[in-house]
Amino acid sequence: QRRTVTHNFIQAQTIKNKDLLEAGSAEAHSKQIAKMREVQADPVLRKAFLLEQAMFKSLEDAQQIT
Repeated sequence: QRRTVTHNFIQAQTIKNKDLLEAGSAEAHSKQIAKMREVQADPVLRKAFLLEQAMFKSLEDAQQIT
């Protein structure tokens, strides 16, 4: 069960990273930086982001499936 959750999380991250690299433009990178600054400035968005990166959200999703 943990392996599936971890695999799904890593796949989603890999796809996001690949899309950003393939975009290759300064505009795409600027948008990503602006998004991260927005997350950093907003406590609610920051907490949600950190929970997702720490895979707590993935665990909640897995519990809903079972």
